[in-house]
Amino acid sequence: MSKVFEEIESRAGEIAKYRRHRNGRGFVAQTATVDPTTYIEPTAYIEPGANLAGHCWIGAGSWIDRGANLAAGVFVGANVHVGADTTVGVGAEIGSHTRIGAKATIGAGARIARDSTIPNGAVVAGPRTLVSDEEPSGGPRSSGPRSGKPQSGGARSSKPQSGKPQSGGPRKSDMGRAA
Repeated sequence: MSKVFEEIESRAGEIAKYRRHRNGRGFVAQTATVDPTTYIEPTAYIEPGANLAGHCWIGAGSWIDRGANLAAGVFVGANVHVGADTTVGVGAEIGSHTRIGAKATIGAGARIARDSTIPNGAVVAGPRTLVSDEEPSGGPRSSGPRSGKPQSGGARSSKPQSGKPQSGGPRKSDMGRAA
């Protein structure tokens, strides 16, 4: 007969008991609450006191820390850390390799791009997109780079370029005209 719980030691030397979730076989701490419709990849961990509502998806290698609350329909990509006591709103999407600090609040419908870092206690209002560690997009475009950094070689938005000229820049039809 197989064990119902697996004991895993934390870095602090504490031993916690985890069970395998029926939907996806991810590790769920004994005191965590996870809806049966939530899918947890086999290498993901849900820590004690965490609460995951229905129809969430937790990617491979992700770690939902102690006391975190994920509302219904949240998508968490691979290798994401959701900090302790963080709240994530309904339908939020968190891209792979993202780190969210402790006690942060992610609003309903928010979209956080892959490889982003959200600091402790931050509030991200949804629905809008965070492009890596740069300023949020979703509002009207300003002329020039959003954070003063050159556009080449940095993080890029997942939105395809439309081919239309951006505001503030010269248009092809303006080239060669006298000022």
